[in-house]
This record gives sequence, C-alpha cells and structure tokens, in this order.
Amino acid sequence: MATFHLELDKRVKLKNNKYNLSVRLGMGNDIMYLKIIPMTEDQYQKVFVKKIGDPKSIKFRDDCNQFLSKCESIYADMKPFDKPKYRKLVCGKEDEGGKLTSC
Repeated sequence: MATFHLELDKRVKLKNNKYNLSVRLGMGNDIMYLKIIPMTEDQYQKVFVKKIGDPKSIKFRDDCNQFLSKCESIYADMKPFDKPKYRKLVCGKEDEGGKLTSC
C-alpha cells in the first residue's frame, strides 16, 4: 500500500531560501519525490498550513491536490510498479536524448 502527500522537500535548499514542493510517494521503505514547484517555507505555511483564503492560494492548492490525485490514480492503474515508467506517466516529459527529466 502506497501513501501520497504534499510536502515541502527540505533535503536540498535552492536559491532564495526556497525548497521544492513535492508529492511524496511512500511504498514501505522506498520513497519517491515528484517535484511540483519551488517555494519558501513562509509561502508553504500560508498556503498549506494556515490555508489562507485569497483566490490565488485556493487555486494553487486545488491544482496541487489535482496533481496528487493524478499521481494516486496512475499508481493504482500500474501493476507491477516501475519507477521510471511511473515518473514518465506522471511528468510526461523527456529531454532531447530521450532521457527522462526530473519531475
């Protein structure tokens, strides 16, 4: 059974004190992060913890939850689970050399 949730991935600090907002997919001891967008801790607190009610924040939260639902539905349809294929189906992009870029 896999678990999915939105998380501010603090493993790597980006420029301007930002971290990647990611979908965290947990399958037992195996963890996979799917990047959505860089944001600061303050932005994350306002949008996802305090859940401020301005229209932009509500729309962004809805979009992130739709992406989370997409991740869950693709996982449910994929038997057996294959990480590279899953990432390709979720992110849907490859670089020029045919190698999958990070999501």
